[in-house]
Parts: sequence; C-alpha cells; structure tokens
Amino acid sequence: MQLTDASVRALAALKKLQCIHLVRIRNLTDDAVYALTYGSAPLERVHLSYCDNITLLPIHVLLQRQRKITHLSVTGIPAFRRTELRAFSRDPPPVCQRV
Repeated sequence: MQLTDASVRALAALKKLQCIHLVRIRNLTDDAVYALTYGSAPLERVHLSYCDNITLLPIHVLLQRQRKITHLSVTGIPAFRRTELRAFSRDPPPVCQRV
C-alpha cells in the first residue's frame, strides 16, 4: 500500500471518521499518528499493526487526546514488543460497522 503521512492527514480531517485501519503501511511514521491525534475525526477504533516506523510517544499522546478510542491495535510494531506492555493487551472487540 502506498499511503503516506500526508494521506493520513487528509483522512484525519474527516469529521465522521470513527474507525481507521492502517495495517502494514510501512511508510507511516509518528507524523501520521499525530495527524490522527490532532485531526477532527472522532476516532473510536484505530488499527496500526505492523506499521514499523511508529514509536511509543505519539501513541501515548493519541490516547490522551482522543478520549473516545475504545480499541487500539499495535500488534507487530517494534516499540510495542515489550513485555511490560502485555498487561494492557486484550482481545479485540467486534469489527467496525462499515458505512
């Protein structure tokens, strides 16, 4: 997939976006996460699994600012392969409703 941080900035501006799946998008960086954090989308579910260039800090900020998030998937991201973070893991809820 050829999505970039700029693509995510455009998606984050969508006022009705509640669920976003950005899985195995190797081009994404922390800038994409910050775009989701400060965009106008009222996010509830965020899937960023296997986006290797994302680090811990922007995810932390995302969770602090986007209070409606009920599900975050960060499987396979190197920054999250830490034993102490496993205590916060749980099975994912049902799939997002498609519009």
